Amino acid sequence: MASLLEMDIKDLFSRNKKDGSNKNPNKNSPIDRTVINRIIIGLIAISIVASFYIFYINPSLKKQEKQILQVEKWNKQIQSCIVEIKSLNQSIDELNKESNLKGVLFVSDNEFENFYAELTEATIRNGLRIINITRGDEIPVRLSDENQTNSSYNYEPASTSIPCEEGSKYEGISSNSESFQPDPNCQGDECKPIAYYKMTVSYEIEGGFSNYVNFRNVLANKSKIVNIEQESITKSEGSAGLISATATVSLVKNRD
Repeated sequence: MASLLEMDIKDLFSRNKKDGSNKNPNKNSPIDRTVINRIIIGLIAISIVASFYIFYINPSLKKQEKQILQVEKWNKQIQSCIVEIKSLNQSIDELNKESNLKGVLFVSDNEFENFYAELTEATIRNGLRIINITRGDEIPVRLSDENQTNSSYNYEPASTSIPCEEGSKYEGISSNSESFQPDPNCQGDECKPIAYYKMTVSYEIEGGFSNYVNFRNVLANKSKIVNIEQESITKSEGSAGLISATATVSLVKNRD
């Protein structure tokens, strides 16, 4: 009985030992390889995600940030332009009023041609004889030094943090700068900017004095101002009661 028990105990220990030695090698090896493989796959996945963020997502985010800032700047510039447009409209109204006020002084090319024809017609209608009538050249009248420094109009742009013209082709152009830039090598009054042109007509007519007075009244009643540059009235030789009048009259034309 004792021998049988001893055999069973030996067999039990030997079986347990055998089972234990067979189990450990097969258990450790697959677990280690799986963990290593998972770590490698994880590192690869992290590298892919990091690369995708660095080379694609991050530049896109920075680009979007710049676009958002640009849009905010444009919105501010739109507000500046609204203020600028309102100011310019007020200036346009002022200039239109000034232009209408001064419009009676200036003639166009067509109006001057009509004046030249009406002048000839007035001499005939008043019984005067035309000895000579000549249309003169356009004479430029230049601004004086005082008129150059004291302009009747001075535009001040709206004061804003972002100018309306920023980024446009008008950027850097000052509204108060002189539109006329003289040649630095030019000397004398001929270098000054032109204010307007004077258009002249010279005539020599003969007839009765009362007839000539009526003719002068025609000039005085013109809708445009007619300036008498020079005038000379003399008694005609050999003609009783007739006079000979020589004069130069002018009208003003605005510069183009």
